[in-house]
Amino acid sequence: MMTPPQEAQVLALLNQPTSFAWESDLTIATLAHDLGSVVPVVIDTRSLEELGIDLNEQIQNGTQIWRPQSAVEINAPDASDLARPWWTRSVQIPNPVFGSPSLLVDITERLRTLDLEVLIRHGRVIITTSETAEEAEIVRLYDVTPLIGDADKVESNVTSHRPWQRQDHRYDQIVDTIETMVRPSMWARLGGESEISPITIRDRHWLAISTSTLVHLEIQRLLDRFNQDGSRRY
Repeated sequence: MMTPPQEAQVLALLNQPTSFAWESDLTIATLAHDLGSVVPVVIDTRSLEELGIDLNEQIQNGTQIWRPQSAVEINAPDASDLARPWWTRSVQIPNPVFGSPSLLVDITERLRTLDLEVLIRHGRVIITTSETAEEAEIVRLYDVTPLIGDADKVESNVTSHRPWQRQDHRYDQIVDTIETMVRPSMWARLGGESEISPITIRDRHWLAISTSTLVHLEIQRLLDRFNQDGSRRY
């Protein structure tokens, strides 16, 4: 129900540095009102009411920011330094950036203190409970062809513990890594609601994943790191 460009637009707005100077008396209603000046916002009042959470309940400070008095200059590593293993480089953290966290990080950390979470659905940001977010069926497709390889060289793995049959065993490696590293308790294998289904169409390999917005973002980050070329790993 939401096109990739719509989702990308909402995420781009949420990934901007936060500009709100929220104080300790911040309420859910105020956070939603202010956030609504940036992106469309909906509060899942029914889910909040089930936990006895009022919209005027105050949110504890989840994010503390200490800014340096002056910028710290760190020289970026040269080409010869980058060619060495990261743990032997003279400079391991090139060009750090100081400043405010992203708006998404800020609201996520604040809402977490009340066991609340955000979903991105239908082009809107929905504030709901963590339990409801875990049950949300937001489906995204991930092209993992670079991680799987040639679709013409698929190897049978009928003994897999996975529900699918005769798939490349490399699907298992990727899926196992995701389910182990990204919120293990949320996946169906351990009784959770989130699911991963692999599919090969023509010459492309895909993972169809149903889970919450924040988990999708963690998965995207993990797969992005896998897809980075060697020259960018540090």
